[in-house]
Parts: sequence; structure tokens; C-alpha cells
Amino acid sequence: MPRGFVGRTTELALLGRRLARITASGTGLAVAIRGRRQVGKSRLIQEFCDRSGTPYLFYTATKGASPVEAVAAFLAELRDSGLARDRDLVPADAAAGWPDAFRVLAAVLPDSPVVIVLDELPWLAEQDELFDGALQTAWDRLLSRRPVLLLLLGSDLHMMERLTAYDQPFYGRADNLLLGPMNPAEVGAALGLEAADAIDAHLMSGGLPGILRAWPEGTTALTFAEGECDDPASPLFGVPETALLAEFPVPDMARRVIEAIGGGDRTYANIAAEAGSRAGIIPSGTLSPVLHRLVAEKHVLAADEPLSVRAGKPMLYRVADSNLRFYLAIGRVAQEWSRRGRPKSAKALLHRRWASWRGRAVEPVIREALSLSASDLPWPEATAVGGWWNRAFQPEIDLVGADRAPVAREIHYAGSVKWLDRPFDDHDFAALQRDAIAVPGFEPGRTRLVAVSRAGAASGVSRQLTLCWGPRDVVAAFSGSGASAREELRRPTPVSEVVADLDQVLVGVAEIDGQDGAGGAGALDRALLDGDAVRGEVRDHLLQRAGGDQAQVGAAGCRATGFRLEFVTGPVQVDLAVAEGKGGAPRAERHRFHAEDAGVEVHGGVDVGYGQHQMVETVDTHEPIVGAVQPGGPGRSA
Repeated sequence: MPRGFVGRTTELALLGRRLARITASGTGLAVAIRGRRQVGKSRLIQEFCDRSGTPYLFYTATKGASPVEAVAAFLAELRDSGLARDRDLVPADAAAGWPDAFRVLAAVLPDSPVVIVLDELPWLAEQDELFDGALQTAWDRLLSRRPVLLLLLGSDLHMMERLTAYDQPFYGRADNLLLGPMNPAEVGAALGLEAADAIDAHLMSGGLPGILRAWPEGTTALTFAEGECDDPASPLFGVPETALLAEFPVPDMARRVIEAIGGGDRTYANIAAEAGSRAGIIPSGTLSPVLHRLVAEKHVLAADEPLSVRAGKPMLYRVADSNLRFYLAIGRVAQEWSRRGRPKSAKALLHRRWASWRGRAVEPVIREALSLSASDLPWPEATAVGGWWNRAFQPEIDLVGADRAPVAREIHYAGSVKWLDRPFDDHDFAALQRDAIAVPGFEPGRTRLVAVSRAGAASGVSRQLTLCWGPRDVVAAFSGSGASAREELRRPTPVSEVVADLDQVLVGVAEIDGQDGAGGAGALDRALLDGDAVRGEVRDHLLQRAGGDQAQVGAAGCRATGFRLEFVTGPVQVDLAVAEGKGGAPRAERHRFHAEDAGVEVHGGVDVGYGQHQMVETVDTHEPIVGAVQPGGPGRSA
């Protein structure tokens, strides 16, 4: 079981640089550190103080204490900290208020650098309305000219943001640091897990140190949760339950909304119905302010919008903390079964819901990983990563990479997330191909297709994807070593795309393989297009026709694949549409109206190598089509 302090190297380095700055300059710096409960703020600062070797004062406020009690506790902590040059200068009795307490602090400070920590600062502001002003005055007149690193900690995100707002006394006086949960790379390092299991552990624990400290090293998420089902007081259940009750002690509308979203209702209408009462659904005028407060102020919820070149709806809501999300969807019911002495029922519930919950919960993590790694991908501009859906959620695209959100100028890629114990296969790829074209801004042949799969991709599929990520790639994005730890990225390979009907666009065919030449096509090898409806030839092959008949043209070149839009080595699939009666349709050899392949003319002899014949170019026998793109020459798509 991991006991030591793990991770937070970036945050420790940031604090270390500020301590070095005050040491060099002899003047003070203030840092406001905010983060959700159980995210490890106090533990991080304690570790920093211990490692720095600098004298420090660590004071933690008590919720509900009176101003007199708070000041008395502060002075007692100052007296026992060893920070004071002379303990006798610290009065034993409580001072008159915070202004006097801060004057006592300034009087006993040594000339060397010190660290002063005020934890749970919002509670101090709640207890005494003069606290914010007293802190600002003490900092300006007594502490900022001394080598003091003042660290202000708080779990109420909105109040901590307000601390340094424009209309507040401490505006412009403190740097702001938002401390998030441990990322998948740090969780994997703490628990000694492989990448796939580290991501699962991150999803279940939320990256919260309070849960990870109870997590046996090398234990997978499902195994850990099964063991915790025997203990209803487990941190896996207790930490999110405590955090929820601390911020929302009364089962009011805000808590009902959170519980509805955690249970899976993501749209505005579903939330209004699920969180409503016997009187009916929640009115829009009531629900909208609640959602805004939970998203923008409390940061308990996150709101996702469809990402494309056009504004889309509906907005989807989710619980931002994955551990609280797990608790509301699975953990709370499992905990209740455990309290009733039915751990087997709790474990059965866990197994039933885990796979589907995990598949949805991992999507925000993967989107963040792709955004962090944008500079290492073929699309460095694709820093905005989201998903796309319409009102009917048919289709729903897991990944969309663009230059900005929520309305992009350009869509660089669309993709699918399959966090299952099977590879991303042909069926998944076919579904992605079919659905991606619905995304506004997706351009077939130009916008690339990507996949992220827990079990990788089938070999035939991976060659058709521009990018195929696995768990190691996701973890590497968070570790900061994405470029070195991630497997080498493949350049885009041509993917079979239906560009347009042949009656609508001219197609330039690349070098034809010896076995794919026109002479190799016979009556049994062609689709409905080889008959002209006006000339009565369709009837000749009605018995041979099958829905979705296609022609496969082998593009047999030896050029290296690249980002250009060209027919390169590999199959190029062309869907054939019914020919209109505008002129004679191209005919295959051995057709009764065949006249030495009148629809194909030799473009010119060319040395194409062994097993290949010559460059050919299709000739349109129809009348010119307005707006049609002329062939760009051999080897170019129209």
C-alpha cells in the first residue's frame, strides 16, 4: 500500500520558485490555492514546507468557530510553531481581533524567509466580515515588505475566486493556483499499475489522495471496489459522500440536480424531469440559474457543447469529479447494499454497471489527453477536442478535433472511443466512417479518422486510421513525455471514401495494376452502372445486381504515402450510381455493345514497372456538367 507522497512535481516546483524569489528579493509573495475537497491541498503544502526546511506557520480554520475562538487558535498555533523569534511576545490571551493578531505575527517574524499558511480561508471570511479587509491591510503594511510566502488555501472554489476578484480587498495581491486531482500518470505511479489499469483507477478514485492512500499497490479498479463492498465506511464511498454533504448539506434543488445528472440524465429536459417534484418538472426559470451556479461557480458540473463549424444543441451536463460521478451512478447503491449486510448484491451491481459507466466516463479524460498532445500530433492546431451529437443523438461522435470550440473554423479529425476489452474492429470503423460525415465541417478525404481503444485496433483497421491510440498513449499525454513515450504516429493512409456519384464528378484513375485493368472486367464483375437505362441495357443484368454494388480500383503506385489528396498505393473504392441517359455509358470488355473500350483512351505510354501496364484516364461521354471538377491529371483526385 503506497504511503509516501507521490506526484505533484509541477506544483512543488511552482512553489519552490516562489520561495526562491522571496529569498532573493527579500519581499513577500502571496498565492491563493483552491481545489475541491480531498484533492490534497493541505497535504501538498505540508510536504512543501517539510521539504523546503523553511520555518513555517500552518493554521487551519474551524468551521462554525466564532471570531474570538479563531483568533485565539491562530495565536496558539503561532506560539507553538517555532516561527516566532520570542514566544513571550505572543500573548496568551486572545487579541481583540484579526488586525491585532496580524500585528503580533509581524512583530515576531524573523528576518529570514518564512512560510505562512492559512487553510480553509473561506470559513474565516464567513466568521468575520472584517477578515478580508484586515488581511489586505496587514499584507500591504506589515508582511509584503518582508521575505514572507503567504499561502491561502480554500475548498470553496467560488469564494476563493472571489478573494482576488476586482471588487475585493485582496485584488491583484496574490497569484492563483487551481489544484486539480492527480492525473492518470500520477495515479499509475502511485499504485504501480499498467496504463489501462491506471486509467480505470483514475476514473474510480477521481485521482483523490484520500482514496488512493487506502488502495493496495498493484490492485486493479474492479478488484479494489469488490473488496471495498465489504466495508460501507470505505473511503471509496465515504470521501464522495462527505464532499457532497459538506457543500450541499440540505437536500435542496441543487443537490437533486447533481444526483439526477450523476444518475445519467444529461440533457436539460431530462434533468428538469428527474430532479422535479410531485408538482412536476422544474421550470426553466428555476433550473437555469441552478445549473449556471453549479457549473460556473461551484464547478461541480461540467457542460459540454457539440463541436463543429456550426453551433449545435443540446448541451450535455456531467459531474466534473469522476469519483463523485462513480458514487452517484454505482457507489451509493453499492454502499447501501453493504450497509444492509448484502455485499454480494453490491458486487453484482458493480459488475453489471462498471463497463458501461467506464466507457462514458473515460471520454473527457481522452479528450483532455488529445488536447494536451496536440503539438505532437499531425494537427498541432487541433487544441480543442470535444464530441458532436444532434438532438436525436443519431449519430453521436466521441471525438472531434478542431482549432477552437464550440464553433470551429476547421475540423481536423473525428474519431471514436471504444474502452472495451476487445480491439477496435471493422464494424467499429465502418460505423465511424458512416457517422462522421454528419459532423458539420467534416470533409471526406480531407478530415481524418482516429480511434482510441483500450485493447488497440485490429491490424486491418489500424492501417486505415490516421491515428490509433491505446492506454499508454493516453497516460503518456499526462506524464509530459508524450513525444518520447508514445508509439510513433503513422502518417495518414488513404481510406475508402465515397466522394460522389460518377454522374456528378469526374474521376482521375491512377496507375492500374496488371490484374485490375479494363480487360479483366467481365459481365459478371460489374454493377448496375454498366447498363444504360435509356438504351434498355439495365434488364440484361437485373439478376446480377446486388444492393451497394461497388467497383474496386487498384491504385498500384509505388509512391510514399503523404498528406496530399492523391490516389496512392492501396485500394480506392468508388461507388457506382445509375447512369443517366445523357450518352453512352462506359462498357466493359465482352459486352455486346463493346467497341474496344470506347470510354477509355490511352493517355500515353509510361514506364510503370513490372506487373503494371500504363496510365489511363477516363473520358466522360456525357455532356459537360456545370460545376464539375476537371481531372487534376494522373495521380490526382478530382
